[in-house]
Amino acid sequence: MRWHARLSAETWAAHPLEERIAMVQNEISRARHAQETGYYGSVRLALERALELLDLTIETSIREPGLRDLLRWRDRIARAYLFPEDKIPEDVAQP
Repeated sequence: MRWHARLSAETWAAHPLEERIAMVQNEISRARHAQETGYYGSVRLALERALELLDLTIETSIREPGLRDLLRWRDRIARAYLFPEDKIPEDVAQP
């Protein structure tokens, strides 16, 4: 499912990189809160949204010097998505 169906890569790229990263971090924060309350389905949904926004960020940052860091960050978020009952590691919140 696409959560941000109306959000195009061009629109997303118009935002500063720091703002795009903050939006991904917001979704991770939502996932942590859901995890603390035991709503594991909501953990996965928040992480799906984080992955979608991060994928858009990666797509629009192909020529950025920090692309490798974004790809590593995506890998950590994806691992958290696969195991929603496990505590989300601190490093997932930072690229």
